[in-house]
Amino acid sequence: MPVLGTLVDAVRQEGFGISSGLNPTPYEDFYQAPFTWLTHNGVSVTDDLGVALQELYFLECLAQVRQAEPISPARCPCSVPA
Repeated sequence: MPVLGTLVDAVRQEGFGISSGLNPTPYEDFYQAPFTWLTHNGVSVTDDLGVALQELYFLECLAQVRQAEPISPARCPCSVPA
């Protein structure tokens, strides 16, 4: 089940606008156009790049074919040996 509508509704309920998934070509190849950013009163309030719609759709598809598993400390690439 697509989560995009739920996410957009949650953002709007908090008083923010959302812009996402724009084609960069009409915006002078603006590199941030495909990513998601939040706005408030027409001004961006996002400090960095957000998630692109393509990434959200990819994660939705991945979740349908593979169930998430907890990462044990032994398998975590960022864990520091004791």
